[in-house]
Amino acid sequence: IRTLCLQLCFVFITFQGARLGDNVVAANAILMNFLLFISFGLDGIANAAEVMVGKAKGQNSITSLKKITSVALLWTAIVAMGYCAVFWLTGEHLVSLISTIPPVVAYANQHLFWLILLPIVACWCYLFDGIYIGLTYAKTMRNSMLIATFGCFFPAWFLLQGFDNNGLWAAFLLFMLTRGITLAWHYYRHIWQKDSLAE
Repeated sequence: IRTLCLQLCFVFITFQGARLGDNVVAANAILMNFLLFISFGLDGIANAAEVMVGKAKGQNSITSLKKITSVALLWTAIVAMGYCAVFWLTGEHLVSLISTIPPVVAYANQHLFWLILLPIVACWCYLFDGIYIGLTYAKTMRNSMLIATFGCFFPAWFLLQGFDNNGLWAAFLLFMLTRGITLAWHYYRHIWQKDSLAE
């Protein structure tokens, strides 16, 4: 269910971009490639946290879990800010490496600011995904994705659709933010305050 919701959002962005025109869907494809680039770095930290969190759970050590989470949060923030800086300083050059079609390049450059914001907004959901996989709390991840998809992404797009592609990207940014907030809220409310990892 979690994966289907995520893919539904990606497919929706593609189809809505296509409805807005060829240049829009092409520019969005470029920006989505940048999103994949972001995920490589952030997923690396999340995957490392996943393994260490799983070990902490096996040892029933809440102290280890808290330490792992704190260190992973720090490095996630550092990597995310690095991505923000890369897209801010070299984003237009990176776009020109992918496409040489002037209207597509121009349109993608007009929407680069969403990719500059995206790493620092979305990095938390990447990390907490890894933490919750390590904890084997699949139900929590599923619920977070359902809330983000149907309680945020689609309602936000509906309200912002008058802003065309900017509305689409704003909805996606809110979707990622909601995933991070819901998982972080659950973590600090139901895990951080516990004295044990025993279920």
